[in-house]
Amino acid sequence: MIFAKQPIAGQVKTRLQPEFTPAQAAQIAEFLIRETVELAVSSWPDPIYLCGAPDADHPLFRELADRFGVVLLANSVAVSNVKPLSIWLRTARCGCRFRMRRAALRLGHTR
Repeated sequence: MIFAKQPIAGQVKTRLQPEFTPAQAAQIAEFLIRETVELAVSSWPDPIYLCGAPDADHPLFRELADRFGVVLLANSVAVSNVKPLSIWLRTARCGCRFRMRRAALRLGHTR
């Protein structure tokens, strides 16, 4: 199960500001969501659930559902019998700060 906020400028990754603009921070959030879903789908045999906040009605989430077959849920929906993918993902990659810096660089944000 992956939890993600809708990547809306000014509402996500606000701690990255003022180093990055709100739009750049939203791009970084979108990049990280995409990367996390791709990693999960390629590495996890069971269905992947993407819980969006405040809900799953966002173009990015719908695109990921269409492309990768992830199941979209509102963040408030409780799902039982879902394996702890989030724990596995936290240990599968480097730290969060490193991932955000790498995402910024890949998007061309050099500050």
